[in-house]
Amino acid sequence: MPNSAFGKMGFKKADVISLCRTMAELDFSDSLHKVSCPVLLICGEKDTANKKTSKELCQYLNNACFHELAKTGHEANIEAPEELAIVLQRFYDNIR
Repeated sequence: MPNSAFGKMGFKKADVISLCRTMAELDFSDSLHKVSCPVLLICGEKDTANKKTSKELCQYLNNACFHELAKTGHEANIEAPEELAIVLQRFYDNIR
């Protein structure tokens, strides 16, 4: 197994899968209202893996905003780096 991706990192695949299952059961929704810092959640329009959950997370956070990058999937930093940089800069400028 040392030649597998997990093995090269020093992990057994079964242990990683077990950890992921345990993490999937975590629920911090009752504590999210305590987060006081500004939060920016960004997803691509075509990011079907994360968009719904990101929008839901935004509702739990008191000081959060959601931004959807048009015509972009899961890898916004690769697919639309310029637009992503503009959104991030605007966010940083507004929290100073």
